[in-house]
Amino acid sequence: GQGQVYLGHDTYTEADFTAGGEKTASFSLQAPYVAGGDVIATATDAEGNTSEFGAPNVSVGADRDPSLPDAFALAMPWPNPVRHRVTVRVALPKASRLTVEVYDALGRRVRQLDDDDRPAGWHELALDADGLASGVYLVRMTAGEGTERFTATRRITVVR
Repeated sequence: GQGQVYLGHDTYTEADFTAGGEKTASFSLQAPYVAGGDVIATATDAEGNTSEFGAPNVSVGADRDPSLPDAFALAMPWPNPVRHRVTVRVALPKASRLTVEVYDALGRRVRQLDDDDRPAGWHELALDADGLASGVYLVRMTAGEGTERFTATRRITVVR
């Protein structure tokens, strides 16, 4: 299906088109975008009228392996809310030390899903939530080093 994941937007005025004709919007496609997948756009005018979906269009730089993610990312865990098992998907644009931990609402670490050197690419980690009480938990990813250090946090809700 079309329109499954919102990636972003860009704004153009009439002057943009009279000055140069065709315009190109650029987005950093991060998780949950999968390399090689289709990107489909719509256009919305000033009155809020939206076009039909356009044709699929993706441009990937020739100097880059299209199967690798463009940036570090922590996707939304799925399914969420969760009863038993949740998948945590992370993106590493280059080989890196990856740490993924789960914290409860009081800030206590309750699980460590990963703490190892990993190759570039997409990695899926499983969290078995059977032993966790109902409530809100935070998944924290840390990767990279120095000025490229990346940290992201996502929420998981465990329901019984």
